[in-house]
Amino acid sequence: METAAAAAERERYFRSSQRDTLLPILWVGAGASAAAGLPALPALENALREDLGGSKAEGPALLDEYIEEFSESKLNTALERLLGKPVQPLALHEALVKLSGASFFTAFYTINYDTLLEQTLDAQRVPSARSTWSTTSSCKASRRC
Repeated sequence: METAAAAAERERYFRSSQRDTLLPILWVGAGASAAAGLPALPALENALREDLGGSKAEGPALLDEYIEEFSESKLNTALERLLGKPVQPLALHEALVKLSGASFFTAFYTINYDTLLEQTLDAQRVPSARSTWSTTSSCKASRRC
């Protein structure tokens, strides 16, 4: 869950971007990750809830509950099992980064848990500004949220 300060920061950025240019801001969602073969967040959460015996927690609260019940190491092992082998960026990621590098849009945002876009930005040497928002202490400590 996004903090109020992070939401305000995002809103300020969107508003300032709209004033400075008429180019759109692109929001890249879970479809880009799913196309690469990664499970959607609900599937990951359901698997973790199953390990916890049917927890109702969501998002960072679910991760906190998992760590409290088992350990951060067990959470890492469970996520590695659920995520499977590392995946590579797709032509979709490459096309989005090429469009970004050619200034077809002001920026793109993603809250996907993978780093496929970041890997592609680096591979194509497209300059980018990156920011991560954490919402819980365990997420901040583990740098996994």
